[in-house]
Amino acid sequence: MGDKMKATFMQRLFAYFIDYLIISVVFSLFALSFNTTKLTSINDEINNTMNEIVNISSEEEQNLDDLNNKLIDLQYEYQQESKLASGISLLITFAYFTVFQFLNKGQTIGKKLLKIKVVNKEEKEPSFVTMFLRTFIVQGILTTGLSLIGIFVLNKELYMETYFILNSLMSIFVVVCALMVLYRKDRRGLHDMMAGSLVVKEDVE
Repeated sequence: MGDKMKATFMQRLFAYFIDYLIISVVFSLFALSFNTTKLTSINDEINNTMNEIVNISSEEEQNLDDLNNKLIDLQYEYQQESKLASGISLLITFAYFTVFQFLNKGQTIGKKLLKIKVVNKEEKEPSFVTMFLRTFIVQGILTTGLSLIGIFVLNKELYMETYFILNSLMSIFVVVCALMVLYRKDRRGLHDMMAGSLVVKEDVE
């Protein structure tokens, strides 16, 4: 790598936190046009069922399978009802972390405020492909996209198994990336290595 100082883990974490808030606000504006009554009702049922499972007594353990099946049914119904919201969330994430960040020369608003930016391996401005790969790999584009496809083509049992596996793998991937950024000398996460990028401090040339 070159001479530019690498962004610290905390800088990247706070930048992402700011970006997450921005995306949440933008999504909320779109969500105003949704009818969220049914989603809220299903979510309440999910929470109530989870509480029942957690607080089940030894005398009621014979009902545990029924409660688990009910929870799976509710979670599947929630995924069915939230297809449009998931699609819009995917598009917003792609537009912000890929298109906007590329046009802004490797910076989101969060990165701009924290004075860091994404560059390629040669520490030059990243290409669109680099920004796309970073977003596709670490921002959940892949898992969300596969989940959206799955809800249309898979039956309930297979979809829920696939959904939990994808989300578990994504969680593990994010943890590995975070640990690599935290402990590697070059501060590159697995997603940086796969996309051919790194994150540096903006004010050091």
